[in-house]
Amino acid sequence: MEIILPVHYFPRISWFIRLVDNKDAIIGSNSLFYKQSSVTRTILKGSEKNIPLNVPTLHPRYGKNVLEIEIANTNNWKSLHWKTIQSCYGKSPFFIYFEDEIRDMIFYDEKVLYLFLSNIISGCAQLLKISAINFQPNAVPINLPETVIKNLNPYYQRFGAFEPDLSIIDLVCNMGPHSLEYLHNPKYLYSSES
Repeated sequence: MEIILPVHYFPRISWFIRLVDNKDAIIGSNSLFYKQSSVTRTILKGSEKNIPLNVPTLHPRYGKNVLEIEIANTNNWKSLHWKTIQSCYGKSPFFIYFEDEIRDMIFYDEKVLYLFLSNIISGCAQLLKISAINFQPNAVPINLPETVIKNLNPYYQRFGAFEPDLSIIDLVCNMGPHSLEYLHNPKYLYSSES
């Protein structure tokens, strides 16, 4: 079954599970942009709580297409995101092997949000050894409800109790070369977020 996934900033594990479960998956962005949507947000596991990171965007007029949105390169947000990732994952078992690639993805010089996020997804796919990524910018993504994965097999996380369905950064830094295997067999159940 063909599935069209929207672009995201370092997508959640569930996004990548959908990608590897659907060989014909397409990544598209022909949809309207809403501020504070999951398109520009990722969630990391911090020492005391989960930490959201948001890509700042220029204030679009209402109803602007995701393909037209520009990044607001203000407030040194890329450096702040990088420092937060280092703080959260710097001592994780596989961070040292992926830090250069993750840093390069964050500091990629691009003003158009869709192109920036496409670069991040391509970079993550390379880290995960996912070979075929099908970007079709004019494809309309399906509206998947925000989901929480229950009964996901726990894996090592540096801080506290296991927290499922965080950013793909969490899985890559903690599972390293076993990440793709994990995505193929996570033993999960989807449930609508409450």
